[in-house]
Amino acid sequence: MNKKLKAQVIGFQKLRSGSTTKRSIRRDNEWTTKEGRLADKIVPFYKLYLFPRYKFLKDNWMDFDLENDNSFCNFVFLKMNEMYPNMRIITAKRKEWESVYVPLIGQKYSNMRCNLSNDIRLQYFGTFLIFFISLSH
Repeated sequence: MNKKLKAQVIGFQKLRSGSTTKRSIRRDNEWTTKEGRLADKIVPFYKLYLFPRYKFLKDNWMDFDLENDNSFCNFVFLKMNEMYPNMRIITAKRKEWESVYVPLIGQKYSNMRCNLSNDIRLQYFGTFLIFFISLSH
């Protein structure tokens, strides 16, 4: 099977399973190379900074509101500029916020919460072994 067909088969399988990948987000939102490089900086930002400090996001975290100093998008732009001071980050644009930041943060938060839930479940519930003891001789 050639590589192109194999990639298409894998893509269709992922669509059926409902899993979202960075590649599918990139394809669906038709990212430019600048947006792709920005995404490469966003991933470590929420893994190293955002998720360890903020396990849950407010309901309106996806809103693009630059007038409000307390908005989540302003907070993310500020912290990204602190984390990557030498990099020119595309900021303050609704298109980049909606096509790059929101899908990536939403996808990773979903995956990380599931992984955290699984880790907690394993830690506290462990693996149950059931032994049947025969009392008859």
